[in-house]
Amino acid sequence: MDELKRQTFHRLKGEPVQNVELFRMAWHEFPELKVQDEHVWLSNSLYTMSELDRFEIAITAGDRIIGAAIVADDPWDPHVGPCMSVFAQYVMPEYRNRGVSRLIMREALTLAREYNAGVLAYTHRLGPWKYATIYKRNV
Repeated sequence: MDELKRQTFHRLKGEPVQNVELFRMAWHEFPELKVQDEHVWLSNSLYTMSELDRFEIAITAGDRIIGAAIVADDPWDPHVGPCMSVFAQYVMPEYRNRGVSRLIMREALTLAREYNAGVLAYTHRLGPWKYATIYKRNV
């Protein structure tokens, strides 16, 4: 397997979301996302991210992007209040269980610390229609 490399990009409000095709793969893979038409889901979940200052994390193997996440301030979390959240994350199936998500989450935690977010929130998929939201305090 090619060496995994991480790239992080600071995107400003109004800049388009990158790696949409990778995130689109999630819609095709996970049945719970298909409660909305693909284009509606993309609009509601990804294209609205272009209205936020955010960080986009990409993991590459060679010259191929195999995992990505969008991380941004989240002023709306009903449990902890303002925090930083991982709003979207996807890893290609053939690269799962190889440390890709770990690289993404380490970078998300680093960003949360650097930008003084008290908490990083992210959702972990446990299985079809089963999710757990995890709050990691930045100590």
